[in-house]
Amino acid sequence: MEKTRRLMAWAGVFIFCLCCSKPVEAARTSTNMEVLEEATRQAIREGLREVGAGEADGRSLALSASHEHEGNWFVEHLLLDELTGRGFRVRVDSTDAVTPGSRLSFQIIALQVNYLGQRRRGLFGDRIIARSAQAELSLELVDDSGRIVSLKRSKGHVLDRFPAARLSIVEHPSYAFARDKLDGKKWTRFLEPVTVSAVVGTLIWILYSNR
Repeated sequence: MEKTRRLMAWAGVFIFCLCCSKPVEAARTSTNMEVLEEATRQAIREGLREVGAGEADGRSLALSASHEHEGNWFVEHLLLDELTGRGFRVRVDSTDAVTPGSRLSFQIIALQVNYLGQRRRGLFGDRIIARSAQAELSLELVDDSGRIVSLKRSKGHVLDRFPAARLSIVEHPSYAFARDKLDGKKWTRFLEPVTVSAVVGTLIWILYSNR
């Protein structure tokens, strides 16, 4: 009997420690727009490298979107920032403008944030949401004569997680590509190690108490 009580006490301490232990939280949670910006910059840098838009030394370049998309302004802003940082003199034109000179046009193939699921940290801990940000672009570079120099696709992808309590903070209410739904993505799909430990501890206790 004394042995059983000692075993139960140690099992209780072990499970309690696992339930209460938490990794240190980051001081700040990135918003959906911020992780999407990181993924888009990855795609932009890969795409510019593939089409051969390196250092420009003041060369002029027109920038335009070839297709309508809710996120055109977002990608255009990041492209403008990257191109000017490389030394291009960039002018932003509408898709129907006819302007002589080199032109870089872009098309958004994918631009979205998805919640992959949620789980609870420990038996009574906070819920954590797994998040994915994806960007896929098509970049077309045309020279001064109107000849297509290069046409390439590029991708960017970021995976992270954040506390579910901050969901309303990380989402942007105005842009659908920066939101997602958690419907049907339950934390019960993910088994925490502490849950397994609790089950094993119970089985050990049953085994010893019946001896």
